[in-house]
Amino acid sequence: MTRRTHNKRGLTQNFYIVKGLATEEAQQAEQLRAPKSKNLYIVKTDEETIHKYADTIYDFVDNTGIFLLITTDRNFYTTFKAALSYDLGLEPEFIRLIHDIKRGAELVHLCASRGLTPMIFLQRTIDCELTLSFLQFMKATFPKFPIILISHGVDKHRLYQFYEEGVDSCLAIPTCANEVIKKIASTIKPQNEIQLLLNEGNGMLADRLFEDAIEVANTILLQLPNNSAAHILKGDALKGLMKRIEALESYEKAEKCCQNIIEPCQRIATIHLEDGNWDNALKYLKILDKSAPLNYNRKIKIAQIYMENGTPDAAQSYFDAAIRAAKSEALNNVGEMIMNIADIVLDHDPILAAAYYRQSLRTIKGTNSPLAMNTYNRLGISLRKQGLWSEAVEAYSEAARFAPKDENIQYNMALAFAEGGDFESASGRLANALKLNPELCKNRPETALAMGQIFAKANQTKVALFCLECIPEDNALYGAAATLAQQLTSERT
Repeated sequence: MTRRTHNKRGLTQNFYIVKGLATEEAQQAEQLRAPKSKNLYIVKTDEETIHKYADTIYDFVDNTGIFLLITTDRNFYTTFKAALSYDLGLEPEFIRLIHDIKRGAELVHLCASRGLTPMIFLQRTIDCELTLSFLQFMKATFPKFPIILISHGVDKHRLYQFYEEGVDSCLAIPTCANEVIKKIASTIKPQNEIQLLLNEGNGMLADRLFEDAIEVANTILLQLPNNSAAHILKGDALKGLMKRIEALESYEKAEKCCQNIIEPCQRIATIHLEDGNWDNALKYLKILDKSAPLNYNRKIKIAQIYMENGTPDAAQSYFDAAIRAAKSEALNNVGEMIMNIADIVLDHDPILAAAYYRQSLRTIKGTNSPLAMNTYNRLGISLRKQGLWSEAVEAYSEAARFAPKDENIQYNMALAFAEGGDFESASGRLANALKLNPELCKNRPETALAMGQIFAKANQTKVALFCLECIPEDNALYGAAATLAQQLTSERT
């Protein structure tokens, strides 16, 4: 396929605005140079993905769009730039890399003043600090600018915390160019009619067209009476019209038909707090605290209500819990920083990386942090690079204790067993991985070949052939897979 470059569509005024922005932001130039380190994450973008999503991204850029990456992860930036500049042909000026929150806020303001619409990719922590405060400020100041959270293996409680503060979506890293393109396109233009209607309704809310937003919500509810997002949209519009009782009823309907109760409970708690209904407010704040326990500011709010209502013992309990949560947060941030250091040195010095991973684990010991799972998993990778397969298995076993339903950990453990020649144990772990995700081999040729080879050496021919058949003929690994499959088939006959 001939790559479609953006300048073939004609340079729009947006391009010159961005060029001017680049000139004014000259101090960013050094940061925007392509990283010299080897990229670990880039996977060739398939043509089907480009054909399906390219026009959506081109249209976004033609209509004042720009991409701001607020991250210290150079590999993510390299992958992102490869997806947009190399595969889609966009000029590099449409991508901005910022390493700190203050500069990020300044650049967002500058974009807004120039009439640009930034799509922001925000790293969960920068310089050992959560970026929640930046997210809160951005959503309060520029609610229409989409923000995508990027993070290594964020746990559900932390994810809830960011969604609670307004993040639009989440992208797990490391990632590949395909996923970057899909995430951008789905954020710009949702792939289903209901989401398009919801976006239209939320736009009406922002423009204070409350009656129109109610009409959109009702249109959705005629098709899907239990659509929680439509009930929330309707509640927000009713609240805008000062119909607070009806708004509360809509939020309560949303809570009843929503698996993720965070958003409707937020709305309900806010109404009760505004109206001084302390008992009801407390009820929903505690529901939120149970679902998203990392928000220590909410714990303080609960404690404050208890204190004002003459229940000091309960208040102290929540004040103490808030302090513990804040301390745990600080330890987790330091632990994540050390883990990031280990990631940087992993390819250069696996022994030093292993030492840093262990230091990270010591830092977060006793905090019940989900970061431990990711760190143990990375420790296992560093130990495998040293040929210490049995120690790697121990590290992966610890990771599996934190995440028993993660098929990737089972797969990594299988690789470690295989490197030690224990193909029976390796095939057992692969069987566990396939139970957790029957499509583990699909669209992952290297994984499929490795699994096929392990199952073959464990004399499990049928499942080995299943894995090998997942490798398409146009893939570079197809020859090796076909040879092994032919050998296994002849042995069976």
